[in-house]
Amino acid sequence: MNKPLHIDMSNAYLHGIHNNDITAIQTRIQQYVGQGRYQSLPYDCLIAPFNQQEILFIKQQAEIQMTKAAYAALVIVGIGGSHVGIQAVQQLLHGICNQQHQPLIYYVDTIDPDRLAAVKMCMVSLYQQKKEVLLIIISKSGSTIETIANASVLLFMMSPQQIAQHVVCITDQDSGLHQWALSCNVRTLHIPKAVGGRFSVFTAVGLFPLACMGIDITELCAGACAYDWKQDYAALRAVWFWDAIVHKQIPIHDLFINTHNAYSLGLWYRQLMAETLGKKKIIESGIRHVGIMPTISVMTADLHSLGQLYLAGPQVRLTTFLTVPFMYEDFIEHSAICNATNNHFIVHKKVTHIAWAIEKGTMQTYVAQKMCFMHIAFAEKSLYAIGQFMFTAMVEIIYTALLVGINPFDQPEVELYKKSTHDILQ
Repeated sequence: MNKPLHIDMSNAYLHGIHNNDITAIQTRIQQYVGQGRYQSLPYDCLIAPFNQQEILFIKQQAEIQMTKAAYAALVIVGIGGSHVGIQAVQQLLHGICNQQHQPLIYYVDTIDPDRLAAVKMCMVSLYQQKKEVLLIIISKSGSTIETIANASVLLFMMSPQQIAQHVVCITDQDSGLHQWALSCNVRTLHIPKAVGGRFSVFTAVGLFPLACMGIDITELCAGACAYDWKQDYAALRAVWFWDAIVHKQIPIHDLFINTHNAYSLGLWYRQLMAETLGKKKIIESGIRHVGIMPTISVMTADLHSLGQLYLAGPQVRLTTFLTVPFMYEDFIEHSAICNATNNHFIVHKKVTHIAWAIEKGTMQTYVAQKMCFMHIAFAEKSLYAIGQFMFTAMVEIIYTALLVGINPFDQPEVELYKKSTHDILQ
């Protein structure tokens, strides 16, 4: 039986915080999701994991694609919301250092000639061994300059026959990328028109590549669909964030993760919070800049680099501790080094027990210092739990934006650097 997330809010200092608007917002969102069908509105991102017909179609498309070759590697070309959700699920499930899993997975996101060259060398090596690579190009607009530039370099290594057989594009219908794919007989999947990149993990953007990796996307979506609308913890977290933004002017939220394998999940959450809540809000006196700066800390390394600042510096942050079960287990067996360094008390203990003790000790210290935090713990490491966390995060951030009075789904200032870049290159 799948287990729900455990969310501890006892140290969030929620007493006395209330917003009457949250009830109306909850009703509005729940009614929309309850209709269970796309309506060409941005809230369709919350419908996606419930759309069984679309999920089945994506799964079938992945199965068809994977019959074309015994792929040695998948190369995913996309940036921001077009890749980080995929990476979050894959690395949380398989680990960031797991090179035993087949096919190998490579992500090409930013413009980094050195990283691109490394991926090219891997592809050349595989081609020399007569092995095939599946190239998945993801861009909602179909014109993202970083994605198109990287894809162009990699496509130049492939023959027209390889492109037709071993490239898949995921984009808006009728985008420039879609038109190119049609001209090259490349398989194309479409993104629901109203769904933006950072909210797209439960659409073809996230589900098709994950299915190609052999990951059970049905189970991932089942976790999302199991969100408890009666408890609606996302609403409580949204009120917490709203109070920080509007009343306390707390500028930072730190996601404190317990494993490096959750770092990409932290990156996904960082973009979700930053792009959704970082806005200019028009008020009577002019323009108000709103938002929370999302940061990621890693237990226990960042206690040694940032712990002093967190505990003694300005108290200007909310913290969410995120605990995910570890993949492996080891015991402390070399007693001589432990005894010689006055660490005799860890001999024969599990490494996971030491990690747990440090995390618990950190939270106890936060309590003693009266520092505001919540704790979210996965009851199990599973696709179900991952889907539940990601869906909860999407709901809480949408709720927060609506409470603050800003559009959850746009990111107008991002277009500024894109325009300047186009002007320079042209």
